[in-house]
Amino acid sequence: MVDDKDGSAMKQAVTPVEAHESRSFYDRDASSYEADRFDDERDAKFSARSVAVISAAVDAQAPAAVLEIGCGTGRITRSLVRPHRTLVVADISAEMLSIARQSGGQQLPASQSGAQALPFRSASLDAVVAINIFTHIASLQQPFQEVARVLRPGGTFHFSYSNRNSIFLPAALVVNRRGRAYGYDVPSRWHTPSEVVDALRNAGLAPIAVHGAVYVPRGTRKIPGARAVLTQIAAACDTHPRLARAIAPWRFVSAALTGTTR
Repeated sequence: MVDDKDGSAMKQAVTPVEAHESRSFYDRDASSYEADRFDDERDAKFSARSVAVISAAVDAQAPAAVLEIGCGTGRITRSLVRPHRTLVVADISAEMLSIARQSGGQQLPASQSGAQALPFRSASLDAVVAINIFTHIASLQQPFQEVARVLRPGGTFHFSYSNRNSIFLPAALVVNRRGRAYGYDVPSRWHTPSEVVDALRNAGLAPIAVHGAVYVPRGTRKIPGARAVLTQIAAACDTHPRLARAIAPWRFVSAALTGTTR
C-alpha cells in the first residue's frame, strides 16, 4: 500500500510550502490539542457527533484498507480501528502522528505526509478519511485528485470542510481575506459548497451524503451573549438535519469514486 522502498513503518513525503506553517503549528499544539479544543460539554458533544457521523459512514462501506489523512492525535482514528481492517494514518505533524499511531492499542502504520502528495500506490485503498484538514488548504483540486488516484474502483472519500456560506459568513470572509485562522496563527480557508462539488467532480468523485454541524469556537467565550446564542443554534441543528445542512459552518461529506472527470 505505501510506496516505502526502505521498508520502514514511517514514510516521509515532501509537502508544499503551504503545509510548513501548519506542520510547525500542530507540532507545538500536539500535547494539548484535544484538551484545549474539546474541554466542555458542548465541545465534547460536537466531537462525539463528528466521530459518530464519520465512523458510521466508513463502516457502511465495509472497507478493508482505510487511510486517514490529517489524523492529528487520533480523535477520529480511534473510532476507525476494526478487526481485519488495515488502517494507515498520515499527518504532516510528526508530533501529532506519534500520538495517533497508538490508537486502538496498536502501533498503526504511519506516513508523515500531506494531502497534496500521498505516498501510496494508485488504486490501493478502499476508503480515505480527512477531517478538519481542508481548512488549511487553499485549493482543493490537487488533494482531491490525489484521493481519487489512491482509491480503488468503488472506493469512498469521507471528509469535512469549513462552509463559507454559513451563519459564520462574516468571520469566514475575514479569514479568507487574511488567509489566517481566526484566533490562531495558521493558514486557513473557508470553502463554498460549489467549490467543493466542483473539485470533487473534476477529480472523478461524486458526493453521496452531506451532514452539517455547529461547533461553538472558544473565541466566542469572550463575546457577551454570543456563546449562548450559538449553543442554542447548535442544539437546533442537532435535531434538524436539514437546518444543519443549510446553515452549519462545518460540513461532513461522503463521496464515491466514479472514475469520470469533467
